[in-house]
Amino acid sequence: MESNLNPKTSNALTHHEQLFTSKVYSRMALAVLASFVTGLLLCKLHLTIAAIRQFGSPFVWAIFGLQILTVILFEKTIARLNTSQTRIIFAFYTFLTGITLSIIFYAYNAKSLISIFGFASMGFVSLVVFGKNTKKSLGGIGTFCLMGLSMTFVMCIASALGTYVTSLEPYLPSLSFVSGAVGSISFAGITAWEAQKIRNWLNSVSLSDLSDAELDVSANHAAFSMYLNFIGLFTSLVRLLGKRS
Repeated sequence: MESNLNPKTSNALTHHEQLFTSKVYSRMALAVLASFVTGLLLCKLHLTIAAIRQFGSPFVWAIFGLQILTVILFEKTIARLNTSQTRIIFAFYTFLTGITLSIIFYAYNAKSLISIFGFASMGFVSLVVFGKNTKKSLGGIGTFCLMGLSMTFVMCIASALGTYVTSLEPYLPSLSFVSGAVGSISFAGITAWEAQKIRNWLNSVSLSDLSDAELDVSANHAAFSMYLNFIGLFTSLVRLLGKRS
């Protein structure tokens, strides 16, 4: 959601605003479910591992690059997209994330992942509730967490490159731990911040003035943002707490 929104003083949501919020988080949850099911299927069928063995690391880099490009495309063109286009882009990214998750499912202990998923889910819900109800502006925290997220991104790139640079190999476990810790904190802060931005947006507009198509695009955009936050929180916690198979 856009950050330059003017919040109203009231936190109370009308029936229509509650329906919009419900639509946002139900779509986000459905996308998370789709990604995890896709990841489990690809892991069980060993399709992702087979692709990595066939094409090597370029396959992983290609998936990673496609994910970044998809997010950029979605954010840069959201004002011009219709409902169907937002759904297609969202679904495509959900599938790409499923491929990424299949690698995680292959590399980490199942019981460890189940525990982390439960912890991430409870934490995510708590952060959303906090962001929706707090009267304190979380803009400063959100900006700080975005900086932390940038640092996490750099560390993840360094970890990936470390597999090619022998001198960096001794530092990879520590780098993974630090990136997981920073990423977990960053995504936690961004989750609460964006939950607050959704509430502020609802308080700043009249939903009756928007068409059904505009509402649907806005709901998909918000759901996509919160989906990214949950997946980011989960994968960061995996790097921080996960046990390798």
